[in-house]
Amino acid sequence: MARKIVINKNELKIKLILIFVLALVLGVSVIFSKPIEKLLHIGVTHKSGKYVSVETLKSSDMTVHYIDVGQADCTLLQLPDSTTMLIDAGDIETRNVVVNYIKGLNITTINYFVLTHSDSDHVGGAKTILEYFEVQNIYRPFAIAGTYEGSSTALANFTPNSSEDLGAIFTKLRSENDSLISKLPRVKTKVYSDTISAVYAETYTDESGNTKPSNVSVNYDGLTITSTDNTKKFEIEFYAPLKNDANLELISDYTPRTSGYLTKGYGATTAQGYNAVSPVIRVEYLNNKFLFTGDIYDTAEKDVVNSLTQEDIKELSNITVYQAGHHGASNSNSSELLNIINPTYTVVSVGEGNTYGHPTEEFLNRINGLHHDITDYLLRTDKQGTIAFGIFNNGEVKYSAGVEITNTVFEVAWWQIAVGIFVVGSVIIISIRYYPKKKKRKK
Repeated sequence: MARKIVINKNELKIKLILIFVLALVLGVSVIFSKPIEKLLHIGVTHKSGKYVSVETLKSSDMTVHYIDVGQADCTLLQLPDSTTMLIDAGDIETRNVVVNYIKGLNITTINYFVLTHSDSDHVGGAKTILEYFEVQNIYRPFAIAGTYEGSSTALANFTPNSSEDLGAIFTKLRSENDSLISKLPRVKTKVYSDTISAVYAETYTDESGNTKPSNVSVNYDGLTITSTDNTKKFEIEFYAPLKNDANLELISDYTPRTSGYLTKGYGATTAQGYNAVSPVIRVEYLNNKFLFTGDIYDTAEKDVVNSLTQEDIKELSNITVYQAGHHGASNSNSSELLNIINPTYTVVSVGEGNTYGHPTEEFLNRINGLHHDITDYLLRTDKQGTIAFGIFNNGEVKYSAGVEITNTVFEVAWWQIAVGIFVVGSVIIISIRYYPKKKKRKK
């Protein structure tokens, strides 16, 4: 005879009440999901039709890799004429990440290496890069590597390093009491000193098999790089750093290896001064534009915006991918600049849980306040890992993310987590047995 199932009505009632309360609490939390997502550092990025696999990008004409180097910066460009450009090199801790990434793409020569400024999170891996790869052309900031005698950072106490090719022109300007030198960045860090030494020790092998010293230039407004293949033309143009008022061109008497111009300084020993010499670089191919601004500071950024001609503004309008300045800091990425470039995508190179608060809420509000036709307009290396964009021969742009990681590319939203909690919670509630207290029998 089948055993009769007895349902305890009190137990069922309690479980239903608990499940209802759980559903009510989670339902209310979903309504107020934004503060919860912010508190838990979660969210969701809806992939657009431009998101593809890493394999798909291999057939693109040009690929731009925003390498995940934490709270540092490193971007690799594989250009349409089969040349390569590296913008910054990450920090010392992530130098091997950069080397392995480049080697993984079977790259042995870097044709253009841009060092935006002297901060260690941008040049820390440069020495290692120069050791592992042949670099033909190096673009450096007009910041003098050297040391101070004693504890004072006074101009008179500064001596350029022996390997500093700009040392002679620095000494000349100082001896002439030239006012230009007062705001020219002077950098005493070992990281930058080692970088400059490695830059001027670098050689490459030319087409005839001869070993030659690498070509070195400072970054400056007006610098251009052109394609080596007329069938795959692209444009690379620098809009900053601005030349100084004297428009002093570097000459062989004072700079045996370095070409370019003395650029405007914004502070000899301040963070603002170091960051402000960062270049503003537009890379364009098949009407798609990429913009890089290093850690440019608000004062310098304003000067650059004010210096733009109508032709410059046209060239900088409707940027396809903008790498946020200064890791998404509020003292960069001004509304004036953003309104000119009106980027389709913005990529932030930033470390997870960094102590700087990057990207800042003010920056995010500016980006979110722009007009967007897509949902995945903001991409971050702390959220999506390494991010790579490809331009195909038909002019179409597609991207992939999470190149270096195996977990899901885009995070879940709170409502998805809430549903999971409800399901698991309900199962637990149903599984728990309810044993009411037995009434004592009267004797």
